[in-house]
Amino acid sequence: MDSIAQPLKRLVEAMQWFVIAREIRLLHVTTSPALRLAALEHVAAAEHHGDNHAPFFVLETPASEDDDGWE
Repeated sequence: MDSIAQPLKRLVEAMQWFVIAREIRLLHVTTSPALRLAALEHVAAAEHHGDNHAPFFVLETPASEDDDGWE
């Protein structure tokens, strides 16, 4: 379980810093396919942080080599 909780905890900490530090305008998040959805949910939740005053734009790369991201 720690293999899931620790990366997400680090992401939450990075997102909190990203929202507060206005000089940081780009956050690059790399995750495994297994954690992809949870990571996206945490990023989306951080957009609603009380200190955030800017919209988030999410640009995704394929989740696997066999998936080009288009349906």
